[in-house]
Amino acid sequence: MTWFILELWIIQAYALQTLQVAFCRTYIHNGRTEKVSGVIYYRAKPEKTVVRVKKPLKQWMVLEGEKLEIFYPEERRAFRILGRAPFALPFLQVFLGALREDYGLGELGYVLSNHEVRGDTLFTYWDPSKKLGKISGKFVLAYTEDKIVKAELRGAKGELVSQVLYSDHFPYAGVFLPLHISTVRYAPSDTSYEEIIYRNPLCDLPLPEEVLRFRIPDDVEVEEVRW
Repeated sequence: MTWFILELWIIQAYALQTLQVAFCRTYIHNGRTEKVSGVIYYRAKPEKTVVRVKKPLKQWMVLEGEKLEIFYPEERRAFRILGRAPFALPFLQVFLGALREDYGLGELGYVLSNHEVRGDTLFTYWDPSKKLGKISGKFVLAYTEDKIVKAELRGAKGELVSQVLYSDHFPYAGVFLPLHISTVRYAPSDTSYEEIIYRNPLCDLPLPEEVLRFRIPDDVEVEEVRW
């Protein structure tokens, strides 16, 4: 059973009203490769995200507030996960983060501490709050021609925790959203790799009614889990 890795991390994209975009996500960890593709539908107000997975299996995911619903139409299985905070898709939030001037770091507890220009690239350095500094270190963002091209996160001891590379940008509302995102997460046990490729983004257009009205069929038993 394939589940997305979810984090309770939200970066709201205020300018964006709706988004429909195809995606392909490849994740490599512990010698195993997982590849998932489908379409993401996002609505800002009221906030709702629907993911329609097409490969390697059919799957619907609906994230709305503190509730996540997962439905496997071919297996007729369904899950409802109730959390203590709103759910979000990490790889979608990384994509939408480009709409924020500070990439959402301010809301996460980071403060801009320095910046420098090297050639045609601007580097900004962010320090964590005192509380956050117990588990996290500096965050570095790099921009070339107003496009985010790299992000690095350091640990509390200065070690490199993760590095993200962004490319293939497209313009929207005066900013550039990356369609290709590659992430490396370093860990003592095993380093993981993730690649997200987005295609055919449609912004601020009406979402399909079948998506907005989607619900788990009444004749399917739903297994409920609380986080």
